[in-house]
Amino acid sequence: MDEIKRLAYLYLTANGVLMKRPFDPPRNDPALPTHYITTAPVSLVPGRFDKAAYERAVAVQPYYNRVYNAIGNAPEFLRWVVEELLDGSDPFITNLYAIYVADMAEYGRERIQLNLNRSDYLEHINNTNINTTTDAGGNTNCGGYELKQVEFNTVSVSFASFAQQVSEMHRFLVQQMAGTPFYTDYFGQIKIDPDQMPDNSKVIATIAEGLFKAATLYSQEYCGVTHENTNTNTAILLVEQENEHNVFDQQLLEITLWRLYGVKTYRKNLMQIHEALQLPINRDQLKDVVDDGICDSEKQQKPRRRLFIENTEISVVYFRSCYTPKDFIINNSGDGEDWNQKWQVRKELEHRLATKVPNVGYQLAGMKKVQQILTQPGILTRFLGDDQQALNLIESTFMRMYSFDSDPQQVLDTHIFTSNKDGAENNVPFVLKPQREGGGGFNIYGKDIEKFVAKYRQQNSDRQDELYHVLKGYILMELINVPKHDKSSIFFDKDNRAIVVDHDSISELGIFGVYLSIEDGNDTDNGKSTPFQQQSVVINKVAGHLLRSKSSNENEGGVAAGFAVLDSPILF
Repeated sequence: MDEIKRLAYLYLTANGVLMKRPFDPPRNDPALPTHYITTAPVSLVPGRFDKAAYERAVAVQPYYNRVYNAIGNAPEFLRWVVEELLDGSDPFITNLYAIYVADMAEYGRERIQLNLNRSDYLEHINNTNINTTTDAGGNTNCGGYELKQVEFNTVSVSFASFAQQVSEMHRFLVQQMAGTPFYTDYFGQIKIDPDQMPDNSKVIATIAEGLFKAATLYSQEYCGVTHENTNTNTAILLVEQENEHNVFDQQLLEITLWRLYGVKTYRKNLMQIHEALQLPINRDQLKDVVDDGICDSEKQQKPRRRLFIENTEISVVYFRSCYTPKDFIINNSGDGEDWNQKWQVRKELEHRLATKVPNVGYQLAGMKKVQQILTQPGILTRFLGDDQQALNLIESTFMRMYSFDSDPQQVLDTHIFTSNKDGAENNVPFVLKPQREGGGGFNIYGKDIEKFVAKYRQQNSDRQDELYHVLKGYILMELINVPKHDKSSIFFDKDNRAIVVDHDSISELGIFGVYLSIEDGNDTDNGKSTPFQQQSVVINKVAGHLLRSKSSNENEGGVAAGFAVLDSPILF
C-alpha cells in the first residue's frame, strides 16, 4: 500500500493534477496564504465499467452534439421551453434568456459556433430484463447494463485535462503494481489487458484543437487571414470564477494551446473584465490596432463589436464560470439573481463578435427542462429527422422525466405520494433536479422530496400556489438503478499525508464532445444571420472520457464540490 500511495502522489504532482483548497478553519491573517495546494482526489485503481455501455456512450455522442447544437439555434423551441420559467420561478434562467432575446433581435445567430460539452451517464440495472448476481468481492455483475443519461452539460465542462492524466496514471500503476497483493485483492487473478483501459490520450489536444480552429475561423472571417490554421495575433479569453480552485485543470489546457498553436490565453473573472474591457472608439485608435498586425485593413467591419483585452483582440471567449447565480454575486451581497455589473458584462460579451463557448443559446439548451422535453414522443425528430439509428441510440439513454408545468399536484400524487399495495411506504425512486447545474448539492433525492414539499407547505400554509411556482423550476427524474463496486480512493491533506478510503462505489461516465460550425454565405449585415442560412460542420468529435466514482451512500457526483474522486474506466 505504501508503494502505490507513493507512486500515485508522484505521478499526480509531476503531471499537475492539483487543486487549491481553503484552509479549514479559514486564516484571517492577510500575511498568510488562504489556500494550500494538494493533489486532486483520485481512485487508486481504475473503475469497473460495462464495455457495451461504454461503447454505446461513445457511439451516441456525435448525435448528441448535433441535437444540442440544433437546439441552441432554435429560438422558437427555446422560447417554448423557457416561457414557463419567465414568471420568476428561476431568475437566473430569466436573465440568461433576456440576454439571448436581445442578442438575437439585434445580431441574429452567431456565425462561428464552438460547443464543448460533456454527456454524463450511469450504468442501469433494469430489474425486469437483467438477472444480477453479486461476486465474492461484493461487485454487482450481470449480462450487460443499460446506459442512462444523467445530464448533458453545455457550459464550463470541467476535468478534461485531469481525466487524461488520471487515465494515464492508472495505466502506469497497473503496470507497476501488477501481481502485488493490493491489485490481486482488487482484480483477483484476472490478468489486466491494456485494451480493457480505453485510450484517453487526446482529450486536451482535441479540445485545444476546437478552440484554435474557432480562433482561426474568426481571423478568416473578420481579420482578412486567408491561410488555413493561422489565427494572427488574436487571443482567447477564459472567463473564470473568483477564487477559482480548479485552476490547474484549466491551466493544462492553456499550456496545450500555447504549446501546439502558440495561442495566448487571458484569464479574468467578470469584475476584472468589467475593468479591462476595451474597444476601438475612433478611426485613429482602430488604425493603431491594424498597424499592430491584429487585423487586415480591408476587413475593418463592425469595429464596435470587436473585443479587446490589454490591446489584444479576442477571438474566443471561453466560459469556465457563469453557470450559477453565485458567479454573479458582488462583494458577498445578494444572491446573484438580480441584474448587476456582472450580468452586464455577460451581456456585453454575448454581443461581441468573438465566438462564445458557449453562446447563451447553447447554455440555455443545457437546462434540465430541455433534457426532459427531449424524452417526449416526436421531439427528437425535429432535430434528427428520420435518422433512425441516431433516434434509437439517443432514446435508449433516456430515463422517465416529468415537468411540473401543467398539473404539479398530479405529478406529486402519481410519483411521490404513493404507497405499495401492502401499505408500506414507497422508496420514492426519483430525483428532483433544478434547471441549471451548479457543481453538486442542488438535487433532492428520494424521500427527501417528500420532506422538501412538506416543509414548504408548512412554512407557506396559506400559499399553495407558491409551492407550484417553485416546483416549475425543477424537473422530476426517475432514479437510475446503479451497480456497486469495491473502490480504494486516496486523498492528500494540507500536509501531504495520504488518506486511503475503501468503500462501495458507483461510477459516472462522462463523454466529452467538440462541435464547431460556421454559417454558410457571406456575413453582410453586421454579423446577423438569416433563418435560411445553413451551418457547415467543421468538427464533430468525441474528445475522450471522464470517470468519477463516489461512495454509494453519496447522491451527488461532483469532484470540485467534494462528492467524488477522479477515476478511469476498465472495461468488462
